[in-house]
Amino acid sequence: MKMAFFVTALVAVCGFANADPSAVAPTAVAPACTLSAEEQAFAGKLSDVNKTIFCGMTEDERSQCMQMTGKTDNLGNTITPDQAVARVLGAGDCPSN
Repeated sequence: MKMAFFVTALVAVCGFANADPSAVAPTAVAPACTLSAEEQAFAGKLSDVNKTIFCGMTEDERSQCMQMTGKTDNLGNTITPDQAVARVLGAGDCPSN
């Protein structure tokens, strides 16, 4: 399940032109989860795919995402909420198109 989230996140965050997310995750239904007010505010900044992924993460993983957001990466770019979710999943930086 985590692999499907990872692939879907990579497709969503990196924007692969010919990728079909439905081929990876035929039913992308957001799981029911309980988020703190701070986590809900963070999730509001995410794409629909990453909201589902974020909801399925452990509390520690969600905390890592929120802490990573706004920090500077090794290239001097500010990490966005969506990028933080991808990095916590292990996607790292998106490959070049």
